[in-house]
Amino acid sequence: VNIIEIEGRPKFLNFMDVLNGIQKCHLFFDDVQDFLCQYSFSEWDFFVEKLSKRQRDYITWISCDVMQCYEYRNGPEILKRAFRLIERIPIHQLMCLSVNLRNTQDIALMLHNIREHFTFAMTNLILKDKNYVHQLDCEDFCFPIDNRFILPEQLSGHFIHGPRLVLHILKDGKRSKIRNILEKELDRLLDSRSTIRNSDVGIIGDYFFHHHEMRCLVEEIVELRRNHDDEIRFCGTRNCYSAEWPAVLVLHQIPLIEKIDLPLLYLAISRARVYCSVLIYSRVKSQLNDRYVENLMRYVSGIAKIVDHI
Repeated sequence: VNIIEIEGRPKFLNFMDVLNGIQKCHLFFDDVQDFLCQYSFSEWDFFVEKLSKRQRDYITWISCDVMQCYEYRNGPEILKRAFRLIERIPIHQLMCLSVNLRNTQDIALMLHNIREHFTFAMTNLILKDKNYVHQLDCEDFCFPIDNRFILPEQLSGHFIHGPRLVLHILKDGKRSKIRNILEKELDRLLDSRSTIRNSDVGIIGDYFFHHHEMRCLVEEIVELRRNHDDEIRFCGTRNCYSAEWPAVLVLHQIPLIEKIDLPLLYLAISRARVYCSVLIYSRVKSQLNDRYVENLMRYVSGIAKIVDHI
């Protein structure tokens, strides 16, 4: 078994060189969704054609979860590329993974609700926005049927319950509050009586990686708890494909365009196998608007433990 890890986002020709080097073996291509909008449409088409040709001699498995990569501004392009991938695969070889086996039932239910809420919102948008449909430029694309195929329903596959997901709602983005919550969460998880090690905990965030002060805050907290080679890992949401930890702390800053919010939140929460705590906060000197909190409550109520920090 050869495992090839592709770090970052390589140039198309470099990526093709890697693919050309994989000869005389079966191929499992995981998280192909990360490449949906990385290259031009013609390059993506060439890539899909190359993968389909491999199937003449060797088996090729491709996993793709559009929900983990969807961006509103690139929505039509992402859907076009996903549809092109589906077009090239014989119908009897297509399979929707409709059961979640990664997470406990509680986290899986939360992910299911986010996914359903997002799919419903996107279907309504596509049906109402003629310009959006025009950008798709796919004559054979049928809504909402194909949209549901690209974003299939995913149910919990486990009956095992874990700790309830915790949702901390901060009305502002004060760093002192964020530090206090993070430290309390880590102290509880890494208590001397706990069997959880530092390496069992991941901290995931996105926008704070573009903010020096927030990044320094997280690095300082992690450094204080460093134990030789056993350390807490932290990474950006867009870089956490395939990563997973027993416990995950999510730092989720509300973006300026709320429509791109749910896929990022979905991806970050899905990295937690058993325990997940999410900090929802706004930018410094701005307030979390009530409408956003109201919408959030629609799909977390009754599932997550809500902690409102006034």
